[in-house]
Amino acid sequence: MTKEDWERVRTKLRDRWANVELEVDGYRVTILRERYTETKDCFSVYVNGKQSLKDYMNDTEIRRRFARCTVKKLPMQKGFLKTLSERERKAFDKRRTYEAYTPWWLSFDNMRRHFNKNNESIKIAESADESI
Repeated sequence: MTKEDWERVRTKLRDRWANVELEVDGYRVTILRERYTETKDCFSVYVNGKQSLKDYMNDTEIRRRFARCTVKKLPMQKGFLKTLSERERKAFDKRRTYEAYTPWWLSFDNMRRHFNKNNESIKIAESADESI
């Protein structure tokens, strides 16, 4: 997709509850602008018309191509780190982090960069081309 095509998609997704359909390496990808919290919107990605939890829990092709990765830390008791030495604290911090994958993107630019990096062919679907 060209820069102008991405700008057309961005313009279309500025409307609340808007959606755009793309053809990405044989997958039919629908991007919807939805409510994430009371004050934030997100771009929700549906691959072939669905968001399957097993695609995002396991290491699959769909997760690598379309999911947003976030690094999270497990919660712990207040003051626990003060009982550890500096070396133990660093090792403990590494062990308590994990990666979570979600189909919700908070930034259009991050989603666009991820799609361009992990997919070969991206184009606007023919049925959606007239509406953009």
